[in-house]
Amino acid sequence: MFKNILYNVSHTRTERQALANALLLAEKMDAELTLLATYSALDDELIGYQEVLKDSIYQYSEQLLQEAAAIAGVSGLTPEIKVISSEHNFVDVVRSVIEYGFDLVVKEYSRNDNGFYIVSDDMSMLRKCPCAVFMFQPGCRKLDEALISVAIKPLELEETSTNIMSLALLQTAHELCGLFGQKVNIISCYDTTMVEMVNDFSMSRISDAEMKSIEKNYKRAHKQEIENLIELAAGDDYSFTQLKGLPKEVIPAYLNRKKIDCLVLGTIGRSWIPGLIIGNSAESIVNESKSSVLVLKPKGFVSPIT
Repeated sequence: MFKNILYNVSHTRTERQALANALLLAEKMDAELTLLATYSALDDELIGYQEVLKDSIYQYSEQLLQEAAAIAGVSGLTPEIKVISSEHNFVDVVRSVIEYGFDLVVKEYSRNDNGFYIVSDDMSMLRKCPCAVFMFQPGCRKLDEALISVAIKPLELEETSTNIMSLALLQTAHELCGLFGQKVNIISCYDTTMVEMVNDFSMSRISDAEMKSIEKNYKRAHKQEIENLIELAAGDDYSFTQLKGLPKEVIPAYLNRKKIDCLVLGTIGRSWIPGLIIGNSAESIVNESKSSVLVLKPKGFVSPIT
């Protein structure tokens, strides 16, 4: 699944668990793991202390690695540690991905002072990183204890990037759960907004019985489309949750209610899966849910960062 993992050091008190999960992934997938720690460039008056600062950050990263390995119960891995000066952390993470061919970036969420919204650098990384990004909530559970879900959209009639991504999401979630002996929970939303709009503009000329019949047909067709997709990519070990409503509204509520630890989701180009997560909807799900996220990118995605 992933063979070259970059862990972005966050310098927080809680990130040991995120790094422990990166170590678990590296061990389970027999992947290389590199730690990247960045620091802001020093003023001219302090430039003489730069090497001291770099050494301190390197030692911090070594200690972090030892503590995370103990949490993960992993031994025998010897990740490389890189410490660099950076004006914008996410930019240098993306450049490292491009230069060294990393296929997964792992880091802990950074949140603003009120604890709700993730900081702009993390959102920029989710949008612009050319490879998959796994962002863990502070204090997250170990992956071998976590509840994992994947959000997908039904197959479209013609071959589209959405179909390719939906299949990739299912396959990745299935493999991830398989690494830890778990069953994947598949989430998909169906929406009757158009029917409700027609009913509203027709001054409720559609009877309640007709509305219920239309919704039942929508739900049945949606479920069949998802089952067809599951048959192609997910095997037999799964559960399926069908949600009614807009993804940005119902998915965060479901994740929080069910205490889902991790959501696997994907992007198409510079936006999220059309009809599933678009623009601000994605940010709503990321910001309003308490789940960690594994975000996949389509093959051939080109980052705007060079």
